[in-house]
Amino acid sequence: MNYLAHLFLSQHHEGIMVGNFIADFVRKTTWQHLPLPIQQGIKLHHEIDAFTDTHPRVRQSVQRLRPNFQKYSPVIVDVFYDHFLSVHWSKYSTQSLHDFCQEVYVVLEKYTEFLPIVMQEYLPEMIARNWLFYYKEDYGVKRALQNLSRRSAHRKDLENALQDLNKDYALYEADFLEFFPELLAQCNELHKQLSVTNKQ
Repeated sequence: MNYLAHLFLSQHHEGIMVGNFIADFVRKTTWQHLPLPIQQGIKLHHEIDAFTDTHPRVRQSVQRLRPNFQKYSPVIVDVFYDHFLSVHWSKYSTQSLHDFCQEVYVVLEKYTEFLPIVMQEYLPEMIARNWLFYYKEDYGVKRALQNLSRRSAHRKDLENALQDLNKDYALYEADFLEFFPELLAQCNELHKQLSVTNKQ
């Protein structure tokens, strides 16, 4: 999953939210010095990714993209699913998407010292342009795909996947709507385990 889903699945726990946000940018050998809740957020992030990568509906979405985007298909699907989470936000949260995004930005600014340098550098733009909120719009999806292209050494055309999304929109949406409640249930169990760990 991409940023919006990972942050949402942190269940408003600030440290876990930060860890979930930075997980793809820190190596396992370097995060043992971080506060325990941030470490737990990193672990949660990896558990979310493992569940997502093996889910049959996610694999179905990925296979739909394989002919055009090969190994980049899973990360593109992550962006698509953040789009659908924002579109269907009210199914999963009583808090407005706008208010949630503002909550996240406050937390990330509060914990800036724990963010990798590259994330510290783009956080102001993320906040100013309200990246998380605009996943619901085509241009927000396109911007996220362009950011993936910039980080890729080999593919600079990932924004073209927006055409694939719009062409098979109902199919990707159906995959997401079946998958995401199962991911939510899995995360609820993972949070219970984290709660037990915190009490030990």
